[in-house]
Amino acid sequence: ADSFYVTRTGKNPLQDIAKLKKLHGLSSEKFAGPAYRLYKALIKPIELYFNSPRLLIVPDANLYYLNFEALLDKPGSKEFSQMSYLIRRYNISYLLSAASAIQFKDVQQVARTDRALLFAPVFTDDMKNRYLKGQTQQLGNESIYAYLYRQPFALQAALKIGEYIPGDLFKEQKADEQAFKKAAPNYRVLHLGTHAEVNDLSPLQSRLFFAQAMPADTSDNDDGYLYAYEIYAMQLKADLAVLTACETGGGAFHQGEGVISLAHSFMYAGCSSVIMSLWKIDDKTSAEIITDFYRLLSEGKSKSEALRQAKLQYLNKSSAAMAHPYYWAGLALIGDNGAVYISSYYWLWYLFGGLTILGTGYVLFRWFKFRLH
Repeated sequence: ADSFYVTRTGKNPLQDIAKLKKLHGLSSEKFAGPAYRLYKALIKPIELYFNSPRLLIVPDANLYYLNFEALLDKPGSKEFSQMSYLIRRYNISYLLSAASAIQFKDVQQVARTDRALLFAPVFTDDMKNRYLKGQTQQLGNESIYAYLYRQPFALQAALKIGEYIPGDLFKEQKADEQAFKKAAPNYRVLHLGTHAEVNDLSPLQSRLFFAQAMPADTSDNDDGYLYAYEIYAMQLKADLAVLTACETGGGAFHQGEGVISLAHSFMYAGCSSVIMSLWKIDDKTSAEIITDFYRLLSEGKSKSEALRQAKLQYLNKSSAAMAHPYYWAGLALIGDNGAVYISSYYWLWYLFGGLTILGTGYVLFRWFKFRLH
């Protein structure tokens, strides 16, 4: 950048941020006021200096829990579908800290395969029943596995994503922790459609849930819970990790580092960017948005633009009730914004098309030459 501007604001916006932290069930009237005031306090004072619709935000403290896409640049309409969200004008993504911008720009790693690793444990009743029946002793706190609700939309999304990009799908019982730890370092894209549990008091104990190994499987020593401290110790080379579990961007704030979250752990382990969830997202709508995101990503869009367009497509076809920001604004991109597939796969379509045209031309040439003789 060739310019640097500084502006100050008071503490009043903090109250409005708190009002937007729990969006579920918030009426349009109670949402519109804080969303517009936050725009006027945080964006409008510096908006005249913007020379691009591309905004890269490095949030601090409570701003980590705010998705700027859902702010309003005009007083709110009574219907969520008609509101003037910033996402309609700007392409927004985030960084954990200013230092991470330098860190992930300098580190260039190449995964062994360009394929995506797709994990969808689903947690069917059959999986849980077979696991519980195999136990020889009473379960303690780990019985939480029995109460994880099924995730059919996560599986549907993973199957559809496989139609857009080349990938390897681990589903249901095969989607266990051991398989993920073994495979993840080799993939360019990591996709996890599962459950998560955030521990604000001890952020390193936040965890992702995988399929539990059957008790009879003595070769699997993992407990089925991938903790943040385990992720920090991994050596990943992914351009992108998509964590569609609830609150994967949530956690405790640490001065200088930002929010220590599951998303943070994946970036520290080597992922240059992460799509994270800011709250307890809706399974069905988030699966729909993330599926469209991969379709757009496969067409060569940048990560943030693919996510933005997927959300806008959802907004444009949603009813007034389903256009509520709770349903579409929960997913956010943090880290590097570059396209994933434009240099790896998109050119193959052009090459294939060119070869097809050349081949057809050659056949026609030989046919006409034969007819002339």
